[in-house]
Amino acid sequence: MIVELRESLMQVLPDFGQHLGFDGKAIDSHSTGHVDRASGQTSDPQADWGKHETRGVDGRTGKPWTKIKSWFGYGLHLIADTHYEISVAMALTPASASEQVQLRALVKETFAETPELAERCRDFSADRGLDSAETKALLWDDYAIRPLIDTRELWREEKAQPDYDPSKPITRPLYPERVDTIVYTEKGSVHCVCPASGMQRDLAFQGFEADRDALKYRCPAAAYGLDCAGREACSRCGGVEPGDYGRIVRIKLEEHDRRIFTPPPTAAPVGSAATIAAAPWSGPTTGSTTALALSATSSAVTPRCRPAWVWP
Repeated sequence: MIVELRESLMQVLPDFGQHLGFDGKAIDSHSTGHVDRASGQTSDPQADWGKHETRGVDGRTGKPWTKIKSWFGYGLHLIADTHYEISVAMALTPASASEQVQLRALVKETFAETPELAERCRDFSADRGLDSAETKALLWDDYAIRPLIDTRELWREEKAQPDYDPSKPITRPLYPERVDTIVYTEKGSVHCVCPASGMQRDLAFQGFEADRDALKYRCPAAAYGLDCAGREACSRCGGVEPGDYGRIVRIKLEEHDRRIFTPPPTAAPVGSAATIAAAPWSGPTTGSTTALALSATSSAVTPRCRPAWVWP
């Protein structure tokens, strides 16, 4: 029935399904979950135990905290249009079923049943707990859908170092196999470290090159007319000759961590390999699935190709 309902809505509403999101809900069983000695089963044999763990850092003390919720019952998994707030697909599983696995399975099943929905969908949101390289790659590579899933902070090695400063974001070399000046954070921001002064600057984001499936960045000194004593040395680290345009850094999605590097809100124009100059994403990076998705609905969109969104 839900397939017929969503396809009927797609006929009536031309923009229905453009902005989809996923979320789950714990459903308690009436059973206590205790196993009967005689039968060896619970009073609800189809249900089982689930656990949901939430972690964070106390804003006042800086101490990490963990909250664990356990329940006996089921998990309800939904894909919904986040603009109209109407469900388009659902699945009910025992509570122990992984949300990550259910998300990908439900996406594949829904788009196989209604291919037009996959063609119509432009972005797909989910909360930070569902951050996954496999999920983001599935959405973009298989369906050309932009994933709106905030990145979890999973880097731990640097925090164990004696010189770790919690007030500064952790950075890692973009090209660890060679000596270079380009570093990145777990949130996906890309920077250069001046070989002369040690100053760290944000690279100038130039857009997404659809034909290369790559994010494009430019030397900030060249882009913004800044004085940089290490500009020539930085270019040589990248194996290029210094020029007026400055060093270009391209991050091909398939060559880097797909959990961290995702297609941004801007891309090359439809039918063109040119790159649009663009400002970095100014929408929300944390918060609810609905907030992320509703922010996306306000962006101007062009006719569908290997997506080409322009943030106003």
